[in-house]
Amino acid sequence: MSNLLQRLFDIREGETSRALLMFAYIFLVISCLLIVKPVRNSLFLTRFGAAQLPYVFILVAVFATLLTTFYSRYSARVRLDRLIRNSLILIISNLLIFWVLLKFDYQATWFIYGFYIWVAIFAVVTTSQFWVLANYVFNAREAKRLFGFIGAGGISGGIFGGYLTNYLAPAIGTENLLIVCGGFLTVCLFILIAVWRGQQNERQADQRAQRRQQSGKKTQGNPFQILRDSKHIAYLTGIVGIGVIVANLVDYQFNTIAEESITDKDELTAFFGFWLSNLSIVSLGIQLFITSRILRSLGVIPSLLFLPGGILIGALAILFAPVLWAAILIKVSEGAFKQSIHKAGLELLVLPIPSDIKPQAKTFIDVFVDSIATGTGGLLLIIFTGIFGFTTANISLVILALVLAWILMIIRIRREYVQAFRVAIEKRSIDLEDIQINLEDASLFDSLRNVLASGKERQILYGLELIGDVQNETFVSTLTELLNHSSADIRRAALDQLAGYGIEALKPRAEQMILDPDPDVRSSAIQFLVTNTDGETEKLEIVRQFLAHQDDRVRAAALLCASNSPELSSSLDISKTIDRELAAHPNGHDAVSPIIKISIARAIGRGKVTSQYHQLEALLGDTNPNIVEAASASAGISGDLRFTSHLVELLGKPQLRKFASVGLASYGDPILNTLQSSFRSTDTPWQIRLHLPRVVRFVGSQTAVDTLTQFLSEQSPLVRHQIIKGLTNLRKYHPSLTFDKGIIETHIRNEVDDFVNTTVLLHLQGDPALAAAKQMIRAIEPDKQSAQRLLTMALAEKRLLIKEQIFRLLGLIYPQKDMYFSYLGLLSNKEDLRANALEFLDNVLAPELKRQVIPLIEHQTVAALFEFARDQYRSDIPSDEGCLRILLYHRDLWLRCCTLFVIAHRQLTDYHPDVQAMLEDPNPLVRETARYADNHFREQ
Repeated sequence: MSNLLQRLFDIREGETSRALLMFAYIFLVISCLLIVKPVRNSLFLTRFGAAQLPYVFILVAVFATLLTTFYSRYSARVRLDRLIRNSLILIISNLLIFWVLLKFDYQATWFIYGFYIWVAIFAVVTTSQFWVLANYVFNAREAKRLFGFIGAGGISGGIFGGYLTNYLAPAIGTENLLIVCGGFLTVCLFILIAVWRGQQNERQADQRAQRRQQSGKKTQGNPFQILRDSKHIAYLTGIVGIGVIVANLVDYQFNTIAEESITDKDELTAFFGFWLSNLSIVSLGIQLFITSRILRSLGVIPSLLFLPGGILIGALAILFAPVLWAAILIKVSEGAFKQSIHKAGLELLVLPIPSDIKPQAKTFIDVFVDSIATGTGGLLLIIFTGIFGFTTANISLVILALVLAWILMIIRIRREYVQAFRVAIEKRSIDLEDIQINLEDASLFDSLRNVLASGKERQILYGLELIGDVQNETFVSTLTELLNHSSADIRRAALDQLAGYGIEALKPRAEQMILDPDPDVRSSAIQFLVTNTDGETEKLEIVRQFLAHQDDRVRAAALLCASNSPELSSSLDISKTIDRELAAHPNGHDAVSPIIKISIARAIGRGKVTSQYHQLEALLGDTNPNIVEAASASAGISGDLRFTSHLVELLGKPQLRKFASVGLASYGDPILNTLQSSFRSTDTPWQIRLHLPRVVRFVGSQTAVDTLTQFLSEQSPLVRHQIIKGLTNLRKYHPSLTFDKGIIETHIRNEVDDFVNTTVLLHLQGDPALAAAKQMIRAIEPDKQSAQRLLTMALAEKRLLIKEQIFRLLGLIYPQKDMYFSYLGLLSNKEDLRANALEFLDNVLAPELKRQVIPLIEHQTVAALFEFARDQYRSDIPSDEGCLRILLYHRDLWLRCCTLFVIAHRQLTDYHPDVQAMLEDPNPLVRETARYADNHFREQ
């Protein structure tokens, strides 16, 4: 069974149970919907007739809008599984109440109207909840493969439910069908429990919910503003709205003619069930066999014309012959295309909408526009049938007018759609994780092929990622040409995509690429051969042959290939494979080639081979940077904290620092305690402490924010600057994270003090210590500009740096963009820009911060600020030694050299550890000056 599903629908190992459960869930929900809809239509039309449909359409719109408001607030407070469970229980209980009332032939007006509205809301809520659940249960990659299969469950449920209604309504009676629905939904309750039961899925759901909440916070705004700003979204809204209005008018014609032709209640229920099922069958056939061909051959815009075109023909038929066959024709035209070709076309129109506004735009269109359009359809029916006296046939005139407007909007949106897609590709604003349909639009094929054939490396890689799940022979020749591309990443990506086509003729080319210069390409070449070989035994034999190959490169690639597949890794026993490889070199690790070492390091991490972690520790100490890079990445992937001390030590080595940072950040929150301890330890070298904040920033969590906030008390200006930059980037790339306002304000005050200290030092350049520094600068570089000018420039730069840090900190507790543009305004030479920035800050900042920050900006001259500082700080004006600490870590190397000479000649031994740290400064002039100061201390 699993193998069959895998071959037919690409359902992979570990996905079968979830996919089948979700298939069953939507099958039962849609079956219920196709049962209760005929019951609802039959009861309403038998009791009131089609003339009352416009009024109930308006009531549906009103109640749906009200429910949307309540539902949004309730769903925000309740976990998803509980929300769905409570909803199902409420729906089942309602069905039982309705069954009892109908059993006793209760036919009150309010009840029939209420039941009609209830069914409409039931349809919206249950299907919406299912797709939200599906997005929680499956990740993006799984969804792209499985949603087609699961969606077929909904269409199949429609077929089943309709036919079941057709056969059961005459046999057991219309009202008893509600008991059948209650039974189906009870089964859905147990399916919900089974789907949600796995703890792993629950954790994934919580994480995805958190991401959606964070995304929601970023995308809040006025949806009408979005419509005004985007013609593309405005046209899309119009297309959807007109489509809903026309669908209601078509329903009115179909139901009215059916009511006039069939007078028996049970026969009318069976008729509705039969034709709704037939529509589902037609829709399923079009979805499976026609939709993709239409999209490939005609493109998205022509595909959208099928639905209005079919309705146009049906409306003309009813206009001239308002009989049952004409009603069936227009309903079949509307129902067959709506959920197949038209649905796929609409999804393609949504694709290029920027990701930051897509959720809001989709919700606005799917809920608000749909409800308003439903009410508008009812209002139009009241106006034309009640006031102007239109017959059922005359309603076709209204439909024809709307269809013409519909077609006009489809034609108009073509230009906006192409332009939006062009911009989306250029700006990379398409969110690949939101794509759940095939990119099989004929109008885009040529553009994509051109990008793949002649684009830059980044563009080609993005294009390959964009068509990742598309299986279209059109791309085969282009992908084959990319196998010769100079970029290893492109060769690997093209080879990975071609592996899915199963082209036997490409095997010789893959065999050649086993000796490709890039190790990942070599591994992908072996994976290509494995993927395109039938039989598990044969697959294993291929990998074993390559593991025994004489060429180190081939053995290394085979090891990586095996570690990437849990099945191959288990069957081949990666740990023993590694042991055998090492045993072939009795002289120890030094005799093992670097290529093999790198592959072993990567295999241990990818496969989490715990029995080989001691080998990974040894590889972290290798002298080859490439080997250390691979080992560092694997250490982070493993999540084992035994490697952290090795990685922290590597931060002190410039050539290995980047690799260690990536490895440490891969641990996530569990590494933060270790990093904090290293940062606080007095034994940690200064070079390591300088780079620890960057590692913390890469973690990107709330705990990382809290950790860096604690680091702000750091005295070293260079280290503190790295800490502040880390916090700024956390706020920028993770806007949902929170920052302690009180702590940040305290450190803003500290930066203000530092700014004042630097200003005072700049004002007091006649100080003897600074005069000595000027002489020493002349001794170092006599040909340079005057020491006076150099020192003035260095101090001015220091003030700018502190001012930058103040605004970075302000950006943590106020809108970051506001603070950034205010900072740019204050740096401007234009007085009006400075004045506007000052006025803005004066109205935004809290009173205490305003009192401290605004004067630093208003007093532009050093003398004016010095007078202000003396008035405000008095005894807090720093001594020259305090000023020297500020200057010692300045980014200007001349100022650092100057300060080192002053410290040495004054015998300021408290600074000796700082001097020793600068012995390893990247700049040779600073190192030489620090060596001079260190020797001076030792001689004394």
